[in-house]
Amino acid sequence: MNETLQSPAEGSDAAHVRAVLKERARALARPVTELVEGTSRVMVVFSLGDERYAIETRFVMTVSRVCDVIPLPGAAAHVLGLSSVQGELLVVFDLRVMLGIPSPARADASRMLILGSKHAELAIIADAVHDVLRLQDNDLFPLPASTAEGEKPYLRGVTSEAVTVFDGSALLADPRLYVDESSAALMP
Repeated sequence: MNETLQSPAEGSDAAHVRAVLKERARALARPVTELVEGTSRVMVVFSLGDERYAIETRFVMTVSRVCDVIPLPGAAAHVLGLSSVQGELLVVFDLRVMLGIPSPARADASRMLILGSKHAELAIIADAVHDVLRLQDNDLFPLPASTAEGEKPYLRGVTSEAVTVFDGSALLADPRLYVDESSAALMP
């Protein structure tokens, strides 16, 4: 008989190697979501003046060309007016005014972002819409100290590429972005 004899140490090494390989295979077989730290969010990146901003796609119902906007008499400066978007009448807001950003003239690249949580609630003007990107929560840095106190409630942070990220829930909850007879969006 031609048997290969193994010392006890060699047999345990082989068992150890098999155990390590089995554990590595188990780790590689886990779903990717378990391997990624933090929450991943898909964002639409757009410009307001020379600044770049982003908001989660779950708050963006659609993006469209700027349609006719009918001014609302007596409305605050950040209320541009009303526009019919896909058959729905929406109030259009200029966040540049709220953020203290100079407002350049509208260009061909200007777009309306139609925002809402379950349905279209309002529209905001963007000077351009750039792209869609995926961000991890840990990709965000705190807002700069120079950020105005009035802006902080609806901003989440800044990316390493200097894109300021809106908190969509807080933005949609801002009473200045709704217009009715008693709304904060109307001038006194």
